[in-house]
Amino acid sequence: MTYHIGDAIDLVGMDVVSTGACLVRFTDQPNRLLLMGAAHGLVRKEAKPGDPIAASADKHLIGVLQTWTTFRQMITADVALIWVDPTRVQPAPAHGGGLNPPGALPAPSETIEIIGGIGGGGRKGVIADNDEDIPLPAEGPDWTIAQRVVYAHQMVTTNMVSEAGDSGAIVVDKDRAIAGMVVGGRPLVKVGAIWTSQTIITPIRQILNHPDFGGRMLELVTAISGTEQAPPLDG
Repeated sequence: MTYHIGDAIDLVGMDVVSTGACLVRFTDQPNRLLLMGAAHGLVRKEAKPGDPIAASADKHLIGVLQTWTTFRQMITADVALIWVDPTRVQPAPAHGGGLNPPGALPAPSETIEIIGGIGGGGRKGVIADNDEDIPLPAEGPDWTIAQRVVYAHQMVTTNMVSEAGDSGAIVVDKDRAIAGMVVGGRPLVKVGAIWTSQTIITPIRQILNHPDFGGRMLELVTAISGTEQAPPLDG
């Protein structure tokens, strides 16, 4: 089975399921194809670089965990990068429809759509705020217990359109430009005098140029050339 954008993935042997995001690469290392995912959905305290990642549907190995952003008390992105075999992945969703490079950050009242995910594709929401600091419980690889982490400068929707396991799913705007990545949801939150729910989305540009990458830049991959190197995989 070939992995498609938005399919479920898991860290082999850890019983951890998440959603794969889009394919990217570092601009200074174009021959290594990387799949983005949410670090909190893939990286547990036992995880280490080189751990195998599989497509959840059939447990077929697609790559190995390469690196992830550091978990701190305040973070701007929560992302893991998986070095994938170019023969086992596709840069588009299974049900068709291409993805466009990032554009302007969606403004409040604009519509977004989740690509794939545990709850299935086609789910749409409306942006309530595109620059909010959100405290959420998270489990980092070096922590013994979950802690509250502030996700800074996040987008939130007017109502929650994500489900458990959707972390890592790509979100696009009305032009199918990649806008961000789902990192969580709040089923019940008070906004002003109103109780509501929210999906939390990290803006894509906070991921592509994250300082934990040491000045290296990620870019979107929309086509596989066939010259990319495959990671060592056992199955």
